[in-house]
Amino acid sequence: MVGMPLIFTTVKAQITTDNTGQITNLPVLLGRDGLLSPMIAYQVLFQGNSLTWHTKLCHAVRLLLEYAAANAGAFAKPRDLFESFSVRLRTGTFGPNGLDPSGLYWLPRGPRNANAIVQQLTQFSAWMAKTYGVEPVNPLRDATRTEQVLAAAAWAHRNNASFLGHAESRAQALLEIRKTPWVPRHRTPTVVGEARPRFPEERFLDLLFHGFAVHEQIEDKILRLDLRCVLITLLQHGGGVRVSECFHLWVQDVTQDPHDLTKALVRIGEPELGFVEWHDGNGKTVRGSRREYLARLGLQPRNVFLGTRHAGWKHPTLDGKWYLQVHWSDPVYGQLFLLVWRLYLRQLIQIERQHPWAFVNLTHERGAPMTKGMYAKAHARAVRRIGLVPKKSLGTTEHGHRHAYMYRLAEAKVDKVIIKRAAHHHSIESQEVYTEPELAAIKEGIAKGYKALESGRRLDLAQIQTRYRAALELTA
Repeated sequence: MVGMPLIFTTVKAQITTDNTGQITNLPVLLGRDGLLSPMIAYQVLFQGNSLTWHTKLCHAVRLLLEYAAANAGAFAKPRDLFESFSVRLRTGTFGPNGLDPSGLYWLPRGPRNANAIVQQLTQFSAWMAKTYGVEPVNPLRDATRTEQVLAAAAWAHRNNASFLGHAESRAQALLEIRKTPWVPRHRTPTVVGEARPRFPEERFLDLLFHGFAVHEQIEDKILRLDLRCVLITLLQHGGGVRVSECFHLWVQDVTQDPHDLTKALVRIGEPELGFVEWHDGNGKTVRGSRREYLARLGLQPRNVFLGTRHAGWKHPTLDGKWYLQVHWSDPVYGQLFLLVWRLYLRQLIQIERQHPWAFVNLTHERGAPMTKGMYAKAHARAVRRIGLVPKKSLGTTEHGHRHAYMYRLAEAKVDKVIIKRAAHHHSIESQEVYTEPELAAIKEGIAKGYKALESGRRLDLAQIQTRYRAALELTA
């Protein structure tokens, strides 16, 4: 055995960079010799990136360092080590005899996962080279003719999809096209019309009024419901909101729609920039950002908070400054939401809470912000109560509701540009998967086409067997 790899682990850290009271909470990499200072400097620089980004960076760096330790002295240049590392991500480290003398014991990874790791490390290494003058692990080289053609096509594709192609510098694009990283990307098979499982529409009301009926001792069919989960599910299924976005909702984000007083107008403020009003110590109304308001309470936006209360924010396309408006696929969803919301506020007003978020715990740590994990478990229990199996591939997890929303708009022949705005996508192509025919539809369409063929052009198996029996028997 060459030697056991170094041991690294990801830990939560509170980082201070000056003498103010500001603390940055980040996942960082801890090794036997302590924390990796250059990496922390890089993370602080990009602290605005998502928690997922930081976690994946730690994972990628750990893999590279462990590979380098397990293969000490095997490569003359960092570039050569990184090239081999990229290959091992895809192939794994087990030999044909099932053994791995390096001690890494990596299983093969898919091309998408391997490319993501390589890309993160390439960006980090480029920053290290620029900041500390070290040799990058994945330097640029002259692109081949084929690579230039593919890069040019990709650039044109991005321009057309973004609606902002005119804003990109063609000179910069041409420069980038001529160069490519030393380690090429792993090729990913093209998948057309990949299915996005959606929650079955015919069972949605069962889920709301039976699945979330957790207080069976209460006779009223509405009051026996877990109103929080009903509201979150309505936001997703009827409004297409991502599950993580629901947990950024503040109470003041919900009002009556001035154009239809029977319907809720929901505008989820951007977690940090969203406007909010409050009264200062003198009773004066102050208008500022949500981050400012939370700082007064000693709190942080949930997208930068570490731990179970974290809620992601994928920087969706906003409808205004600075909020995401829910666009109900049918007015009835907005009307039902408003009815349930008013009932929920009666519950909420009785609960002491030290934060502005709308959805709270009702039992353990009463009044604390409700977490995504709590909702996921409640949703799974609700799905089981109505006789379904909570499984992502069946569309019966919480993620299936946004997919149902998208399919509903696509089936209603809503214009793609409108769907893009309703779903808060950056690119019009993001919803293409919902307008592609599903496998069942493809099979049905081919069957209809086959029946429509003229009889003289249809394949007759009996006739084929009669005419080519001898040949078929030889090939059987």
